[in-house]
Amino acid sequence: MLTLYLSLKINIGLRPRILKEMRPGTRVLSNDFNMGDWLPDKWERVGDRVVYLWIVPTQVAGEVAADVRRGGGGARSGPQARAAVPGAVGERHH
Repeated sequence: MLTLYLSLKINIGLRPRILKEMRPGTRVLSNDFNMGDWLPDKWERVGDRVVYLWIVPTQVAGEVAADVRRGGGGARSGPQARAAVPGAVGERHH
């Protein structure tokens, strides 16, 4: 588990290192400051504070392909850097 009580700017700056160096499933807690566009898996208001929880996702390498045209027939692909495994751990609140 990694606990943080840092500013938003520092959290966002640490995010790439957390995702690269922490093992999948590691829990990351932060008081009051989120991680920008990395949405928390859970958050809770405690008094006048907000506590955020993220669970480090599994690193997935390779290509991802998706049909992008209505009616099918077209595909787009690109690299996939990381992915959460649905239903594996935690619950997502937005």
